[in-house]
Order: sequence, then C-alpha cells, then structure tokens
Amino acid sequence: MYDENCLLQLGSNIRLLRCACKIKQGELAKRIRISQTHMSNIECNHVPANLKLMIRLANVLDCPLESLVTMKEAVKWAEEKCSGKVVQPRVSPNRGRNKQEYYSLEEVQRLLMFLSKS
Repeated sequence: MYDENCLLQLGSNIRLLRCACKIKQGELAKRIRISQTHMSNIECNHVPANLKLMIRLANVLDCPLESLVTMKEAVKWAEEKCSGKVVQPRVSPNRGRNKQEYYSLEEVQRLLMFLSKS
C-alpha cells in the first residue's frame, strides 16, 4: 500500500537515481523533454512530478517506478547500479512543504567518497 507522503521524497529519489546513472541534471531534463529549471524544482520538491514525467524518468534512468517513489527502493537500485554504498538522504522534521535534506559529517564524507569513485 502506498502513502502519499512518499511523494515528499520523490525529488530526492530522482536526484539519487540520476547521480547513480552519472547523468547531469540538464541532460536528464532534455531527455524527458522539460526545462532544467523544472527538473531542479522537481528534485528540490518545489513542484510535483506527474505520472507522465515519472514514466519518462523511469524509462530514461532504466529503473522501476517503485525506485522513484520509495527511498528504500531508490537506495537499493542505486547501490545495485553502482555496486557500492550510497548515502541515504534524510529529511528534516519540519512539516512545511519545502522540506530540507540534511546530512551528518560522516554522510557527507561517504557521499564525497562515492562521487569521487564515479
């Protein structure tokens, strides 16, 4: 069963999957036929992605739709794609629409290690 709260993580999941595929934001936006600004707004959770865009994203990233919707599946897919450990972003506890991600120092170091190996 799905909970609509999973949509609050959609942008973070898309960013994680895009980085795992080593695709730049502008390139992904072009491939799914939207502007880079709109892609950025989706990744920052400022605007929602509709089903049509989610299908395009899944096809371009070659991932299941489930990976776009749930963080657990996104991390699992990214780890399999990269054959390595991926940092799972966390969302701050505030209840506003524009939830901000935050990382511990250890997570930032692991993320930098992951990106340097890419």
